[in-house]
Amino acid sequence: DVEQCVRCAAELGLSVSVIGGAHTNHCGLGSVVLDMQRLSDVSVDAASRTLTVGGGALASHIQESANRQGLMVPLGTAPTVGMGLILQGGIGHLTRAFGLTLDSIVSAQVVLADGRCVDASESENPDLLWALRGCGPNFGVVTSVTLAARRLQ
Repeated sequence: DVEQCVRCAAELGLSVSVIGGAHTNHCGLGSVVLDMQRLSDVSVDAASRTLTVGGGALASHIQESANRQGLMVPLGTAPTVGMGLILQGGIGHLTRAFGLTLDSIVSAQVVLADGRCVDASESENPDLLWALRGCGPNFGVVTSVTLAARRLQ
């Protein structure tokens, strides 16, 4: 659905804005608004210590899912933020020890402005992965990210 919306907006020359977490600024949104909140699945792979997070998942849900498997990801301090936190920083109580949330991004699935869905990782579109870490919302609609997790001690 995200691909079709972005492709249609591009064909019609309309701007696109994305709403994910609860800190989204609703002022000055584009002509088409994508509400990602239903794409909130969090899948935990305890063996590889990774979490795959949907574009609408909130920090509280991410942390709860990780904690149930004895894992953690450094997140910010607000439980209602989501992909914006992941893509644009993520300063929290664990930042000094483990870095920003965006430092944990292993890969991402992104819908580009022309509606194509691409993967970004160290081996596939590495420049896009680098750009997503800090400026993600400027490069497309991120429908999911995979984050590296650490064992809780």
